[in-house]
Amino acid sequence: MTISRRSLAAIPFAAAAVSAFSFSARAQGPAPSVRPLHTPGEGAVNTWLLIGGDALTIVDCQRTVPEAEALVTAVRGLGRRVEAIVLTHEHPDHSAGLQAVSRAFPGAPILASAATARALDASKPVMLPLMQRIFGAAAPTDFPAPTRIIADGESITLGGRSWRIDEHGAGEAQSMTALYAADANLLVASDIVGNRVTPYLLDGLTGQWLTQIERVRARYGRGTIALPGHGTPAALAQLAAEQADYLSAFRGMVRDRLREGAWTEAARARVVADAEAAWPGWPVVVPIPTLIAQNADAVARELAR
Repeated sequence: MTISRRSLAAIPFAAAAVSAFSFSARAQGPAPSVRPLHTPGEGAVNTWLLIGGDALTIVDCQRTVPEAEALVTAVRGLGRRVEAIVLTHEHPDHSAGLQAVSRAFPGAPILASAATARALDASKPVMLPLMQRIFGAAAPTDFPAPTRIIADGESITLGGRSWRIDEHGAGEAQSMTALYAADANLLVASDIVGNRVTPYLLDGLTGQWLTQIERVRARYGRGTIALPGHGTPAALAQLAAEQADYLSAFRGMVRDRLREGAWTEAARARVVADAEAAWPGWPVVVPIPTLIAQNADAVARELAR
């Protein structure tokens, strides 16, 4: 996640809590189930628990140590063995809690794709000092390395259910791993799609993200339910269409201003106003007050390349 020091300084920090969405999958009993946990408020991010029998798998680990500790408490309350921890991509709102989670469950292997492992390791020299300056004791001191690399097309049993590992490459982030359960028509989609949230575009990959979404729409059946990284579960067809519409429209807003001349503060302000009018009240995926403005700058740079 590329994020400026100024942006991080603007993130308000409060004591963490983790709550559960209302979701129809069962969280108790012997049948395999899926349970979402998330941090409340601005920048809410989902952790997905894949539950079956006496075991569960944690998918993504929250942003800070207190958030991760709240996650650990919620998981321990379920009384099941943690069989694995999965990272879907390198962004710290999904991975920075890994240190605390892996310490709490030392017997659980850490699963990630080779691309995510590389991106996570490459981010350490910049991201760890930044997070420690801003969050202090709430920041991790390390991003632990994955202990098992998972590959595209691999089938793995997690939470009593067979999941296919689908690598979708760069889009919202530099890497993106999805987990697909064909028997249940469930896709742990992470940040391939969100549900009515203002996305993070600072990696400047919106063109690749749109291509990625088209591949995803073609790959999975219309009955597939997406479990997003931010927001509530819904039909993948709906979320993919809405995500593509957002990205295309936002790119169009920026392109219109670029056609008028140089990228200026006034141009940026027009895009922010247009976006706020088009998607009023949509929460941001990271609690940066200037996220839309910074998204506009990133997309302007992307379109100018």
